Amino acid sequence: MQLATVLEREFTVTVNGKPVTLKDPDNSWTPKQVRSFYGAATYPQVLNANIEGPVIENDKRVYKFVTTLGTKG
Repeated sequence: MQLATVLEREFTVTVNGKPVTLKDPDNSWTPKQVRSFYGAATYPQVLNANIEGPVIENDKRVYKFVTTLGTKG
């Protein structure tokens, strides 16, 4: 019998044009709760960001916080 493996989560945001990897503060939280945690504590630009993902990369579930700041249209 083979057991299922739960993949770790990872979150990313682009800051000043560079991707920043954010650790999962609590795997029981929803991605929206994680967004609020990082937005309030460190990265206020993610508070209104869209959440994309998850995408499986390197055996992790990767979510991206995508902001629309600085774009026109």
